[in-house]
Order: sequence, then structure tokens, then C-alpha cells
Amino acid sequence: MADNGVHIHFYSGCDVNYCRKLDAISPNVHYEGDFDPVTLSNELTKYDFGLMSLNVNKENRSFLEATSPNKFYEYLNTTLPVIVTDVESHKVFVEKYNAGCYIDIHGDIRQQFEDAKKIKISKTFLHENKLTMDAHIDSLIAFYSKIAFE
Repeated sequence: MADNGVHIHFYSGCDVNYCRKLDAISPNVHYEGDFDPVTLSNELTKYDFGLMSLNVNKENRSFLEATSPNKFYEYLNTTLPVIVTDVESHKVFVEKYNAGCYIDIHGDIRQQFEDAKKIKISKTFLHENKLTMDAHIDSLIAFYSKIAFE
């Protein structure tokens, strides 16, 4: 993507030296640092979309298909559409909620990104789509009450 002129900004709390190596790969890759959740949310509002491109392999595919990464919620909470790659459950999620799109990394990346920028995510997206804990509190209480007394 960086080779196609796309600027990629990333934030990470992992090994800073590793992040700096990634940053040095291309003038279009930018390591922005590690921030607390509130600061990160404010930082994310600067961008056009969030990218969920994971390193999927035979060993981790089933795990990744069955998880819901925090990044989805961080991006959506800051009104960023989410671009996904190789995880089928992520493709299904963005299609179901019109929350972003799948990107074919072998296709015209710049055009796909331009199309993704047109997707609008409202400030209340998570609440509107019942994707918060509060939206499911009654069923959570019922579930925990049931298992606590069995």
C-alpha cells in the first residue's frame, strides 16, 4: 500500500525498536507512538478510515475468524469506516453494518480507498447498531444469573 502512495499511520505499544524499523521501510509509513485510549481516539479522527489488515496464516485463521478486535470499535467510535482484508468474519461485519469495506490488495488500491472514504459512520454508530455492552445488559444479567446458580 505504501508503495502505491498511500500514507499509513500506525500506533502501537509493542516494541518501539520494531515499530521504528517498520517506520523506516517507506516514507509513507509513519509510526505515531503509543497513546492512552482517549488521546488515541482524538488522534484517529484525523484520518479517512481505519485499516484492519492482519497477518492471517493457517495457525491463526480460526482464532481471527472468531474474534472481534478492539480496533473495530476504536475506529467506528471515532467515525472511521473500517477497511478489512483476509478475515471472512470481518468482511461479513463491514457488509452487514455498512461499516466499511473489503479491499482487494491486488486491485486498484487507490480507487478502493477513495471509495472507502465515501462511507459515512455516524457518531452514534455503535449505539444505533446495538454494538455496546449497555444494549445487551438484560441478556448479560440473565446469562450470568443463570450460570451463577447452576
